[in-house]
Amino acid sequence: MAAPRRITQHGGGVHVLADLFREWQIPPEFYEGMSERWRCRIVPAAATEEEVRQHVLDGTPVLVPAEYGKRACDQVGDDALEYLTGDADRNSFPRPKIAFVAGWGRPGSMVADDEELQIVHSFQDVLSASDSGKPLNLQMFHRDDEGAPRIPKLPLALDWPLPDIFGIKSDVVCAQSDAGGGEGAGGGGGGGGGSRVRYGHRSLSFAAQATS
Repeated sequence: MAAPRRITQHGGGVHVLADLFREWQIPPEFYEGMSERWRCRIVPAAATEEEVRQHVLDGTPVLVPAEYGKRACDQVGDDALEYLTGDADRNSFPRPKIAFVAGWGRPGSMVADDEELQIVHSFQDVLSASDSGKPLNLQMFHRDDEGAPRIPKLPLALDWPLPDIFGIKSDVVCAQSDAGGGEGAGGGGGGGGGSRVRYGHRSLSFAAQATS
């Protein structure tokens, strides 16, 4: 098995997005025709809670140490896609869902168009190409209803940094999210866990840093 590719650029630095895709050996179709003026900033990784604190006070995104996401990652294992598709109960949807075909919502397109939308019955369907051969995108939320996919609320297993600032636990966060529409979950996954909590007028985004 090939060694996993990792981001080695310094966190916080600004880079030409197409250059990074080339360095990371991303397939050319993802950046062919991309303007060289498109820039991106790599989120820095904090090694200590004090570093996390400073980024929070500065209002900048930051990757927290992997220990905060360990319990969630331990539930999923080494392969998050296998976790979703390898178990028949988790893989299948109690009710079909609508996935977006790549390119949906672009300027000049129809919002409700049979060529831009596709019915899916499982996570495996999402990972398969659409009828037109394009990738699919599924946006869904954790909901306590009979039609919800049978997957656990992994954000409950996240350990949150800086309890003196936020003073909340993950179970409270998810309870608040349920009341407001749910905690988002993507159609495919991998690596460390991530979540967002809005607390008063300040929000914090953090992700478990994927490490070997």
